[in-house]
Amino acid sequence: MFVGIVVCVTVLTDSTLVVGSGVTGREMPSLLNSGRLHIGNINQNIVNTEFAVEGLVHQRALELKVELKQGVKKPFEDLIEADTGDIADQKLITFVRQVTAAACLPELLDDTTFPEDVKSRVQNLLQHFQGNSIGSLTDSSGLKMVRRHIAEFIRQRDNNPSRWEDIIIVPGISAAVKILSNLMNFSSNGLPPGVLLPVPQFPLLTRALTEFGVKKLDYFLDEETGWSVVVDELEQVLLNGKIHCQPRAIVVINPGNPTGQLLSRKNMEDIIKFAEREKLLIIAFEVYQDNVYEDNIFQSFKKVLYEMEAPYKNTELVSLMSCFRGYAEEVGLRGGYMELYNVGPAVKDFLKKNIMISDSPPACAQIALDCITNPPRLGEPSYPLFASERAALLTSVAERAKLINRGINRIPGLSCQPVQGSFFAFIKVDIPEKAVEQANSLNLSPSTFYGLEMLEKSGVVVVPGDGFGQKPGTHHFRMTILLPEERLKEALRRIRKFHIEFVNQYCDDNNTEIDQ
Repeated sequence: MFVGIVVCVTVLTDSTLVVGSGVTGREMPSLLNSGRLHIGNINQNIVNTEFAVEGLVHQRALELKVELKQGVKKPFEDLIEADTGDIADQKLITFVRQVTAAACLPELLDDTTFPEDVKSRVQNLLQHFQGNSIGSLTDSSGLKMVRRHIAEFIRQRDNNPSRWEDIIIVPGISAAVKILSNLMNFSSNGLPPGVLLPVPQFPLLTRALTEFGVKKLDYFLDEETGWSVVVDELEQVLLNGKIHCQPRAIVVINPGNPTGQLLSRKNMEDIIKFAEREKLLIIAFEVYQDNVYEDNIFQSFKKVLYEMEAPYKNTELVSLMSCFRGYAEEVGLRGGYMELYNVGPAVKDFLKKNIMISDSPPACAQIALDCITNPPRLGEPSYPLFASERAALLTSVAERAKLINRGINRIPGLSCQPVQGSFFAFIKVDIPEKAVEQANSLNLSPSTFYGLEMLEKSGVVVVPGDGFGQKPGTHHFRMTILLPEERLKEALRRIRKFHIEFVNQYCDDNNTEIDQ
């Protein structure tokens, strides 16, 4: 059988540069004639995307790891990797691991160390897989039993109804974004679809939307009021966006990543009223809903919307939750769910057809979701250990959130809004003008320059703020709060020492030196 690739070629001038590829028109014909795939003839939407967490600082950190192993002398003995929320040494929930392990290897059901409720849970789950094996495929939207448990979890959380038929299990949140991007990839006026996105924002959102050609309409969160959403900002962004795209949805992240804020009830109501007025779908990322600290209380957008008067209670909403965040922190399992609320039946059918052309959600992810949304109950054998592990994890992370707030805000020139939820702090940096000029001379953003300098001088790995978006003229970095407490204290000590030396190195006539 002969398999060929048909390539449509656009004639380019010698000086034309293919955007994002570094390939000129002079080079393009020879590359195309060679019959090879290359950076100039693949999806330019993907070529032009970047992922902040894997940017220049991350790449340099990988190099430094190798250099340290080779014995190269550095100002530090080791790296402190504070750039991601994937912390390998965090204690995981025993119940989730036991159920998942026994579902993968049913012979473990004969192990006397496994509690009886774990065994009954596994046996019940396996009955819903073809051949009683997780090696089989499930319904494209996920196991009906797991979706029923998710709906009951939502009902108890919000004290309002939830239908299991409105639940779709997905292989990770980024997969959900791609599914929704495909859903919205239509325009009735010839303009591409657009989505309002918060800035700062989690970069995977941008990556997934850009892949489908959806236009970003960035709205800035207000740092001075705890990263709240300002309706006047939304209205101005929407007005400007209508010139070059057809706005279809607004994304909200609550609790925030990278900002760590929790939206107030009033702020959520204002967003819902705006979305209903402008006929926008609300896409609510609520993956950190279990990680809320101090006296703060998480309220879902569905709960707030349901309790409002018409027409606002009829606003279309898609809520997303994940098993690889929250107290379970099962990052590698890549499972989550979408709840479709006030979404028409024809659209739900479209979504299910869309999902059918891809794989069904991973079996282990569905099992973990079942454990998280239907955990052990009081009186069951696994409950005491589950409850103590969960409480210990949430208490420990809450203490580290307070620690990072206190530590950062005591460093002159650094500031951090209260971390009310999620796993991250988004830290504002006052960078001297001379340092900004130095960054510009190196063709680097000031935030990236600062992050690289911090890495080289202190060994602390963070993510520069420009990868998430930030207001012009401001500079930030994101760091996780999930480091073990002693490592977090050491990171804060190193950051303080570095920042003071950095400011003193680049201070000018308008800056005074900072004492250690």
